[in-house]
Formats: sequence, structure tokens, C-alpha cells
Amino acid sequence: MTDEVQKQIAGALSNTLGAPSSELGALVADKIRFLRWKNALRTVERARELADACDVSLKQPALKFLVPFLEHCSLEEEDEDIQEFWAQLLVAAGVEFKSGHLLFMRLLREMTGTEARLLRDIATAGGIHEPTPSGLDDAIATWGMFSAPASPLAQMETFSDWEACREKVFNTFQVPGVAIETLELDRLDDDTLGGFASVETSHTYETLFHGHDQVSVDILSSLNVITKIDQMFDKGNDEDSSGEYHRLMGWAYCMTSMGAAFYSEVSGLTRAGRHA
Repeated sequence: MTDEVQKQIAGALSNTLGAPSSELGALVADKIRFLRWKNALRTVERARELADACDVSLKQPALKFLVPFLEHCSLEEEDEDIQEFWAQLLVAAGVEFKSGHLLFMRLLREMTGTEARLLRDIATAGGIHEPTPSGLDDAIATWGMFSAPASPLAQMETFSDWEACREKVFNTFQVPGVAIETLELDRLDDDTLGGFASVETSHTYETLFHGHDQVSVDILSSLNVITKIDQMFDKGNDEDSSGEYHRLMGWAYCMTSMGAAFYSEVSGLTRAGRHA
């Protein structure tokens, strides 16, 4: 914090709370400067620990990265999740600096620990396989298989098959990088006018998104780290004289290619794969 900013804080407090508060303003400025120094130091020390654990040597990245990095990471409060992301990014830039690290730093500036945890939950969704950079990059394509002819949903013949099918849906489509928000099943019957009328709808299946703030979801979406995709699977039973017809609709948040690259760096996945 510059002396000029410190004077402005002291002056503002003095004008607001009286002349004796000018000294308080100087104390507040010193405390803020000290806390920012501690935050930056904590991040740098954690980066050194991560580098030692991976047995890698770090070089100083470009100043256009390092100077704003120290400035921005010093603003983080004591939230281990977001500070871990900052430390991992410093290690990645110290191993091999890339222009993408400048973008990733700007993304981190817009996040808090809440968004960091949500992003981690999406990246590790399903818990069946460990996330990999290439797997995360395929997240959108994986969810796109939902309505493909080869989808396991094609085995669903009747409405009652839904419960048996639900586990298969989650095991198949909720994989690292794909987090299902909603799955709904409608049973449609042919009415006398030749159209279809919904006569029964399954309950919405709750997923990890019910435990997260929608604002955090919107923030990650606005940063193009994740994207919302909807899919629909139609199934008709030609042998059913009632003309029963099923429609399974799903909404999921998937990692984008940029989101996969970003998470791979700030989580250490890229480095872990390189040194496995």
C-alpha cells in the first residue's frame, strides 16, 4: 500500500469520525498492508512446498505475471481452497511460464473459495474415475452422448424402467467434468386429438448443485469455465397400444476446454501427470 493511499485512508477517517481518527487511519493502513504481506508470503511458501513435493525447480516467470500475481494473491483471505489454487498456479508458471497463465490469473481474481470448491466438485463429479486433463476436456462430448443412439437410455422400454435406469445414467454421464443438475422423466400418452399430454412426471433428482449457491454457479459460467447443456432423450413403445411415450430431460454443467485447462493448472493435475 503506497503512502498516498495510506494518507487517503487516514484523511477519510478523520473527515468522517473526527481529527483524532487520522492516527487510526494510519494504523488501519499498516494493518492492511501487513495482512496483505502475510497472505502473499503464505502463497509463496505453499508454492515452494508443492514444488519440493514434486521435486521440480522453479524459475521466475515473466514480470508481467509475477508482479500482478503477488498483488492479487495478497488480497485473498485465509481460505485454504482458493489459496491452494493461487499457489498451484505460481508453481505452474515457475515450471514453464505460458501466456495462458495470465488468463488463469484473471480468472482466479474473480473467484472466492466458494467458487473454487464448486469447481473442484464438478471436476471430481461421479467419484468413479480420477480426473485427468484429457478427461475434463472431453466433458461436453461425454454429456452429448446422453441423447445419442448408443446411449444406455435406449434400453428404457417403460416408465417403470426409470428407477433401474437412473443408476446407469449417473454412472455413465456423471463423470469428472460433468455434474448433473437435474434429471426429469415424463410419461406421455397419445390423446384423442392426436397429440401428446403429460400424465406423470418423475421427481427431480437432487444433485451436488443443491448444496451450492447459484451465484457461484453463475460466476463460473460467466467466466466460461463451465457451461450449462441440456439434452433430451425420447423413447416410444410401438408395441404399446396406448401409445405410451417417454421423454427424459437432463441439464448438466460441463467443463469447457478452457475450464479444463484452467483447473488442470490450478489443481496440479497437469504437473501430476507429467511427473507420475
